[in-house]
Amino acid sequence: MRRLQYFIDSLEDFELLAFYKYRFESFMKGSQEKILKELDKRDFSLDSIDTLIVKNKKPESEIKDEYCPRCYSKHFYLASEKDNITISYATVEINNRFKTCLVCLYSQEKAEFKKERRSIWNIFGALKLISKREK
Repeated sequence: MRRLQYFIDSLEDFELLAFYKYRFESFMKGSQEKILKELDKRDFSLDSIDTLIVKNKKPESEIKDEYCPRCYSKHFYLASEKDNITISYATVEINNRFKTCLVCLYSQEKAEFKKERRSIWNIFGALKLISKREK
């Protein structure tokens, strides 16, 4: 629980609101109480969450690399996932690492990967995708 409190304390106001909006329901009751206590401490009304998040929107040029495009936070981690691509009679397993937002759990890289994956129509396309992801 100390790690959660440390993380909550490190969040800016708009990040705390985004954290509440996107992740509150996934926490256990004790952790939810800590989040609500911090919101209370910072004197926030839960009615204005979307307005305050949008006020902190960053320029498009900065969003891709530095900020989360969903909540505009700078807190990220690398999430590892395995994915299987089946083409005709072969299945290829791909190990992926996606840059994921700690505040709202959104991953722009994962969304782009899913778009690329849909466009694969042959084994050569799969091999090209594998080599691209391993770089």
